[in-house]
Amino acid sequence: MPLTLRDLTPVGLCVVMEELLDAKRFREGFCDYSLFRIPHSETRSALTALKQELNSFTTQRKFLPGYKAVLLTNLDRIVSETTRFVRVDPTLVEEVVMSGRDLIRRVLEADSFEEIAKLGPDFKKKIALPIYKLFASSTQVQVI
Repeated sequence: MPLTLRDLTPVGLCVVMEELLDAKRFREGFCDYSLFRIPHSETRSALTALKQELNSFTTQRKFLPGYKAVLLTNLDRIVSETTRFVRVDPTLVEEVVMSGRDLIRRVLEADSFEEIAKLGPDFKKKIALPIYKLFASSTQVQVI
């Protein structure tokens, strides 16, 4: 049976969340692909200014609410998508859902990018890795 994009959604969301929870790398690498490849243009100037604001201690806090909103949306979707694996392992699914709810609370309470970055290991251990395991079990794919 071929895999569809819908099948891969929980795994894809986990990959994105792991990247986003590394808040320092996100800020430091913001749009580097474009910045290094766009010749002198208004777009490059705007991206450079935005990256400087994002990395400035005095202005980065204005980005925090939007950043948290993206994380919360992804976490909510991950929790929702995880329930499709209930036939594979209902206990593990419940653990992931509870961990997801806890992480949502912790993101809401975070006051800085640094606090968000500290959530990365918990996300990986309590949500991402179990979802990879559930996905592999549901599709008969071996995860290395």
